[in-house]
Amino acid sequence: MKPTLVILAAGASRRLGQPKVLARVLTDQDGKHKTVLDWLLETSRGLCQNKPLLVAGADPQPIQDACAGEPLEVLHHPAWDQGRTGSIAAAVRARAGQDLLVWPADSPCLHRRDLEAMISAFLKADSPPRGWIAPRCPDGRFGHPLILGRDLLDRVAKMRPDQPLRDLREHAQPLGAVDLYHSGARINLDTPAALEEVRSWFREA
Repeated sequence: MKPTLVILAAGASRRLGQPKVLARVLTDQDGKHKTVLDWLLETSRGLCQNKPLLVAGADPQPIQDACAGEPLEVLHHPAWDQGRTGSIAAAVRARAGQDLLVWPADSPCLHRRDLEAMISAFLKADSPPRGWIAPRCPDGRFGHPLILGRDLLDRVAKMRPDQPLRDLREHAQPLGAVDLYHSGARINLDTPAALEEVRSWFREA
């Protein structure tokens, strides 16, 4: 069973000065600007099941407006400031019983082929209910997005909203990783300087 895409875009983005999911990261051959949201939807198209879910919080209206006509559901999470794990818990409630591809808007730098490899690894393991699949960078560290099994996600409801999601790893079975083709999964889109780094990655991708 393929996972369902969940885009995490609830943070305030104070240092960046705009919602991360709406940041322009690429201009295509026709001169059309593409945002983080465009990239996440295009990269995952056809690889996931069900309608994608975007979790908004601090600044929901511009995101809601940008998503008009897009094939996804926007969920407003009022308690966004309590922590990212709380946003994931809101997504789990909205997509109960489903495996999730959890993709934070501040980590957009992932090739489609890498996402295909992650989902393939999850499916080859028979969509394990307690599965955890992460992208592994050349330096051995892990990045985002994550694929999390439905039973593992049930534990999120018992976690504090500000508790690190990595605390779930001890309950994962299997705990898997996929080596990246072109690493960008450690780039954190949180400042104007980081946005330029993201844009540079997209130019070279």
